[in-house]
Amino acid sequence: MIRPHVLVLASDVLFPHFFSAESQKKLTEVTDWKRSSDIEDSAILREQIANADVLMTTWHTPFGLSIGGGARYVDSVIRPVSTNGVPPPPNQTNMRTAPDYWVVDLMASYAINDNLSVQLNAYNLTDELYVATLNNSGARYMPGSPRSALLTVSFSF
Repeated sequence: MIRPHVLVLASDVLFPHFFSAESQKKLTEVTDWKRSSDIEDSAILREQIANADVLMTTWHTPFGLSIGGGARYVDSVIRPVSTNGVPPPPNQTNMRTAPDYWVVDLMASYAINDNLSVQLNAYNLTDELYVATLNNSGARYMPGSPRSALLTVSFSF
C-alpha cells in the first residue's frame, strides 16, 4: 500500500497543542509523515516540501486568532473496465483514468473568550474539478467537493 507523504510545518511550541500523542499515532498508521519546525528557507526544507503529498500549517497569534491551511495532492487513478461483475483479464487495455489533482483548504479561528470561539473553514479554494473516487470497474465515479465554506461557533461550559 502506498502511503501519502505528509509534512507538518509547526513550531516546537505549537506542535504538541495540535498534535496529541493519539493524533500522531493515527497519522503514523495511515501516512508517512514528518514535522518541520524550520522557520528559515533551506535546501532541506525545500526538499521536504517537494516530496510531500500533503502540506499543512497553522499560525497562532497571542490575541486568539489562528490561521491555517493546507494543500493536498492526489495522483491519477487507473481502473480496468469490467462488465457483468466479471473481473477483467490482467492484460486488459480498456481502462478508465481519473487525473491527478491538487486541493487547497484554509481556516481561520478566533477565541472570543474562554468559552466562545468562531472558526471559518474554506475548502477547495481554487474550485478544482476532480474525481474523488473511481470504483473498481471504472464505470461509476464520485466527483470531488466544489468550493465551499463552513462557519462554526463553539461554546463550552
